Parts: sequence; C-alpha cells; structure tokens
Amino acid sequence: MRNHPDTVDDFFRLNARFLQRAALPYLKFSQFSSVVECALLAASLDHRDANASVMKFFFDLLHAARNKEDRDDFEVRSSIVAKVRKDFGAKIVDSLIRAVVFSLPSYTFHDVGDVLFELMLLERSNVCVWMEASLMALHDSQPGGPHQIGQNGDHANLTAKVTRDQLVKFHKEVTSSEQPSSVIGALKTFSRLWR
Repeated sequence: MRNHPDTVDDFFRLNARFLQRAALPYLKFSQFSSVVECALLAASLDHRDANASVMKFFFDLLHAARNKEDRDDFEVRSSIVAKVRKDFGAKIVDSLIRAVVFSLPSYTFHDVGDVLFELMLLERSNVCVWMEASLMALHDSQPGGPHQIGQNGDHANLTAKVTRDQLVKFHKEVTSSEQPSSVIGALKTFSRLWR
C-alpha cells in the first residue's frame, strides 16, 4: 500500500461513494469484511489523500447507522453496521490509536478524531473498553515493558516512557468528549508524548 498510495486513495474514495449512494447493497456485499480489513491496514498510511480517503470510508461506514433514518432500509442498514462494529470496533480503535502514535502526521488527526467521535456516538461504552485495551498494549510495548514489538512485528521505536496517568488522562479526554474538536486536541497532545 505504501508503494501505491494513489491506488489506495482511489479505492477508498470509491468505497465511500458506495456507502453514500447504495449503502445497503454495498454492506451486503460478500467481500465487504475484506474491504474493512484492508482499511485497517491502510489507516496508518501517512499519505495525505490516501489517509483522508480511508478515514472518510470509516466515517461513512459508521455514519450509515445514523443517517437517513426516514428510508425504508434504515433498520437493516443499522443492524449490519452494528455487526460491523461488533466484529471490527476494537480493531478500528486499536488501528487508529497505533497510527496516531507510530506513523501519522498531526494534520491527519482531524479525520481520525471524526472517526473516533462517530464511533463513540454509537458505542461510547465499548469504545471506552476498546481504547483501554489498546492503550494498555501500547504501555506494555514501551522500552522496559514486557513487550517491545510494534504493530507490524517490528521493534517499536518508542523513546519516551509514557506513564499510566498520562494514558488515563488521554482515555478520559477522548471518551468524555462531547464534540470532535476535543478528540482531535487530545490526539495531538497524546501523540507528542511518544515522539
């Protein structure tokens, strides 16, 4: 994906368009879970356009459970997205947090924050649990922690020792946010702890 970010950009723009224009047939597509898995891998791309398209895909996917409530397909669409959240919610949170810490520049945090906030509008209590698990895994991967392996099996390049109190503060700031801008600000502050 790193070698062909323009293709990633085009692919996820197309997928986001399907979600916007023909959500139900698209969500019922037999290979849809493979597209979500691909998006999880692409979430850490530091290419501006490709990352924006991946985040737009995630946002539109989650938002499909809340928008156009007056349509006949709303209940079915909402239940399919609920299953996607059940199957992939923890992976989405972990992938986004790791991307913020390990690879993404701060200009991408606006889109990441929008995705996390949209997920919290649907599953705030689960996001709390998922984020806690992700943060504890990050904490343990720091130098001196029980595991020092990064997301792709590489040794993590973590120079700072982020304390448990800092993790708790970040967790609280994100999960108690009432607007996306608060999540974005928390992501920016949190990412600086690791760099």
